[in-house]
Amino acid sequence: RLLFLWWLSVLGNISVERLRMYVKVELKRFRVVKEVGRIVMNVRIFACCQLIEVCQ
Repeated sequence: RLLFLWWLSVLGNISVERLRMYVKVELKRFRVVKEVGRIVMNVRIFACCQLIEVCQ
């Protein structure tokens, strides 16, 4: 949120429409990063379970 306010002050006189577009892009990027993180976490858990099975 602070980063967003900082960007707002930096960009200053940007049009509202461009700002909305920027926010949409940022939200999409955040969702993608969140999904990738979730996938990586699931893969790590699966790999850990496989390793435990092999070691037993």
